[in-house]
Amino acid sequence: MRVRSYRTHHIKELYAGMSSEVFRRLHILALQAFIDDSLEGNTVLVLAGYIASSDDWNAFEPCWQERLDIAEFPYFKMSEFAARDGRSEVAGWFYRAIEKHARAFIVVAIEIEPLRNVVKELGFKDALGDAKVLEDPYMNAFSAIIDAVSQYQHELGFGDEPIEIIFDNSEGQEEKVRLGFDAFKEWCPEEQKMRLGRRPRFEDDREFLPLQAADLLAWHARKQWLRDGSMTGNHIELPCDTKVEIRGYRFNFGYNELYEYFSVLKISMIDAGFKFDRPDFSMSFAATYPWDYDILTLKFD
Repeated sequence: MRVRSYRTHHIKELYAGMSSEVFRRLHILALQAFIDDSLEGNTVLVLAGYIASSDDWNAFEPCWQERLDIAEFPYFKMSEFAARDGRSEVAGWFYRAIEKHARAFIVVAIEIEPLRNVVKELGFKDALGDAKVLEDPYMNAFSAIIDAVSQYQHELGFGDEPIEIIFDNSEGQEEKVRLGFDAFKEWCPEEQKMRLGRRPRFEDDREFLPLQAADLLAWHARKQWLRDGSMTGNHIELPCDTKVEIRGYRFNFGYNELYEYFSVLKISMIDAGFKFDRPDFSMSFAATYPWDYDILTLKFD
């Protein structure tokens, strides 16, 4: 049987009884979003995960660990489970732990080939010399998740309390994401800035069990995209009939959405003095996130 390691329980024991003001001064955030990725070659990258309070996650961890112990799994990885076993009732049994404790979800899909085409068509390489960061689907997905969580948390019922974002370890991305977060915090609207917590963290999903829950959602979200060609429009189909509604947002960035998103960036860069070989381009509609508000209620097929 696996030795249990409840990282968040240690935090709860250490700071038990402190007021919310003390927690804020110590930068211990009461809300946390755990996010994982699911990649389909050069086709699409999905980032997805769940948001809950630290108390909710404290209660989730032993519930999830108990399932791991009973199933004799050292950890839960949906892609490995689907290849090895694939029984929806087992994955559904793990989902019940998520359903009991998660309060909201967030999903972002970045279409990879359209991303590269848009960056090329809008001439960013001409202005920057190297547009690899802009072509990086992970950087775009990380940025979109950070923006979406802070922008839509009111609609999800979290008020203005900062939400700490914890990503699964991603080699080579950590420092770029942290620097990008600092830049985003500088220029984002003031009302959104107050909702941003400290820099995002990257942790090991073997130790931080909510990241395994995020993995389950990301895998099923990617499956939906491969079936429908978009993250919006239809519900995400889950490994069991749901008993509790979990509300959230899904965002899909295809060619049109990426073109509009990067058009806004190009205008800002031109205003800042960057030189483009092709400064003229068209914007056919307002640059906003392509989103669907959703409730996780449907059945896995």
